[in-house]
Amino acid sequence: MSGEDNDDIMDEEFTDDDIVELTDDDGNTVAFAILIVVELDGVEYAALTPVDQLQDEDVDEQDVYLFIYEEVEEDGGVLQTFAPIDDEATFARVRDFSAAHIEVLSGA
Repeated sequence: MSGEDNDDIMDEEFTDDDIVELTDDDGNTVAFAILIVVELDGVEYAALTPVDQLQDEDVDEQDVYLFIYEEVEEDGGVLQTFAPIDDEATFARVRDFSAAHIEVLSGA
């Protein structure tokens, strides 16, 4: 789901609650904005985009990453968890479903 129009995504107002930091396979911490959380077949999925791309006016398209999303209560707070979608067919369904919702939200 990469290649979303940066102008539409840039119009979104993101709060601190919409920003999460994830660690990649190389140990680098990357800040992501949560674009949308959708439910499909009883499972929640999150579409994330790197914050640095949101802030870069020279970026024409956003990379969008999809994860299985879950909120877990921990120590009196809520912990957000993000897990990869390993099944290709599920990933494709989530990609299409999320893309349609992002288009509706952006007015495309």
